Amino acid sequence: QARHIDPGQKEWPVVTDSNFGLANIDLAETRRLTQRYILPLLRKRVIPVICGFLGKDRRGNITTIGRGGSDITGFLMGKCLDADEVIIVTDAEGVMSADPNKLKEACLIGRISVEEMRDLARFGAQVMHPRAMNYKDPGISAKVIHFCHGNLSASGTVIVGPNEVEFVGVRAYEKPLAMLTIIGREMQTTPGILVKTSTPLGNAGINIFGVSIGPRSFSIYVAEDDSHRALKLLHNNITKNKLMKSVTSEGNLALLMAESERFIYAPGAIAKLSKPLARARINIIEILSSRTSISFFVNWKDQKNAMKLLRQAMKEVG
Repeated sequence: QARHIDPGQKEWPVVTDSNFGLANIDLAETRRLTQRYILPLLRKRVIPVICGFLGKDRRGNITTIGRGGSDITGFLMGKCLDADEVIIVTDAEGVMSADPNKLKEACLIGRISVEEMRDLARFGAQVMHPRAMNYKDPGISAKVIHFCHGNLSASGTVIVGPNEVEFVGVRAYEKPLAMLTIIGREMQTTPGILVKTSTPLGNAGINIFGVSIGPRSFSIYVAEDDSHRALKLLHNNITKNKLMKSVTSEGNLALLMAESERFIYAPGAIAKLSKPLARARINIIEILSSRTSISFFVNWKDQKNAMKLLRQAMKEVG
C-alpha cells in the first residue's frame, strides 16, 4: 500500500525558511514531523510517496529547495528516518567518469566519497544535487542506479562517507606568501606556457597556492619561504623563452579563503565580500575564485582586519 504526501496535508514533513527558490531546510522541525507522521506509516507497512523539490515554511507557504532538489528530499528523509540506505534511481547507470553524451569512453565509477560527489555535482555533473550530500550521514549506505534495472538491488555507484565535516566560512593560510609575476607577451594565447613555468617549481617541491593570467603577464603564488628558490627557477625559465621578458617578486602577502556552497546560487557574492575591505581601505592584491570558494590576497599587515570583515560579510551572503 502506498500513500501520497504533498504540502497541502498535515503530514507534510519538509519545513523550510521563506527563501523561495533556494529555501533552507529547518532540519530539527523536519525531523520532528518526519518522526511523528512518516515513520508511523512505515511501521504500518504503508509506503509514503513524498513530493521531491518542495518545502513549506512556518506560515504554510509552499517553497522550493532548488533545481534538482528531489535528491535533497531523498537524503533528507533518509537522515530524518535514521534509514539504513538511500537509493537514488535516475536515468544514468550511476556516476560516470565523464559525461557520456560528450565522451563515449566514459565509464561507471563504482565507488565515490561524499566529498568527491559534492564537488562533482557543484562543477556541473547532473547526476546529483550538491546540497543532497549535506544530509548523507556516515552510517547511511547510499547508491545511484538506473531505473531500467527495475530492481533496487542493482549495482551502480556506491557513495561512502562523509569522512570530514564540510567547512563553511573564512579561514587564512597561516604563513606569508609571495607573488611572482612573469611579464611578456601572448601569455593567454600560448599553449603550454603555464606547464613549462610550473613544472620546474613542482620538481623542486614548491607548492603553488594560486595562478592568475592576463594578456601580458601571469602571477604565481608560493610560500614566502620558497620565493627566492622559485624566483631563480622562473628567471632561468624566462631566459630560454622569447615571449617572456622579466620576472618580479612581491612578498609579505596573506591568503584568506571564503568557502560556501551558497556562492553557486548567490549573485554578487564577490562584491558583497570585497566592499567592506574597500571601505576599510584594505587593498586587494588579487581575487581568485571557483564555484564554492573565493580567495583574497592582501598585504600581510591587513590579514587580521580583513579576516574580521570577511567573516562579517559572509553573513550577508548566507
